[in-house]
Amino acid sequence: MEAGQEPSAGRGRIVEQFSGSVTLLLLLEESLTLEVEMRKAGKSALTSVSLAATAVVAVTAAAVAGTWTVLPGGPVTAVNYGKITATDIATGGTVNCTNSSASATSMSGSGLSPDNLVSINSIKFDSPANRFGWCVAPGDIAWEVTAQNLPWKLSAVAANSDGASGRVTGVVLSNVGDDGCHTTFGAPGGGPGQIDVTYVNATHRVQVTGTNLVVQSIDMNCDQTLINVGDALKITGSFVISPSMTVTSP
Repeated sequence: MEAGQEPSAGRGRIVEQFSGSVTLLLLLEESLTLEVEMRKAGKSALTSVSLAATAVVAVTAAAVAGTWTVLPGGPVTAVNYGKITATDIATGGTVNCTNSSASATSMSGSGLSPDNLVSINSIKFDSPANRFGWCVAPGDIAWEVTAQNLPWKLSAVAANSDGASGRVTGVVLSNVGDDGCHTTFGAPGGGPGQIDVTYVNATHRVQVTGTNLVVQSIDMNCDQTLINVGDALKITGSFVISPSMTVTSP
């Protein structure tokens, strides 16, 4: 842009607000002014663009980091509220677990990064009334579900009116039925998957809202009318945590 030209219609209108306290104003206007000054000095406009981009990244990183509060934090236990169900979306086959419990460690305090706020150290699934105490699969098959790749990590995604949405990463499940079927669940293409959740401060309840888990492997003993490699999974269930935690942002 030559000196004296009118800037674009967006000049001076870029406003990004983070956490209700850090506001980035007139960045575009400043970068345009810097560009004009540098052109007059015979320097490349690319330098001004680079400087502006660096400023955006630096201010954004500073603004969004450290905006979460979790109290009291520390050791946490979670117990299922109602049964936990995994459904093979392609076949409709389901596995039901009447009991599930987890132990975790939560970050504590304010000004926390949203990443890895909670470390899920152990989680188990069972149905005490069933054979071996295992969960129940179609055809009354006893189905043992084992969490792998622990600890899983829970990060905050977004705040809401009374809590937050989050994402559990690192999720791998291995399973064996008393019919000899062995399977693994994880991410599409291999590796650990993720589970999306919401947390409500008032009820102290974590609700599963989604997952990218798929069937990664099966063996020759598995009934392919019920489960196949690549089948996507739907997981439903919720947990009540203790002690109660309050999660807010900012």
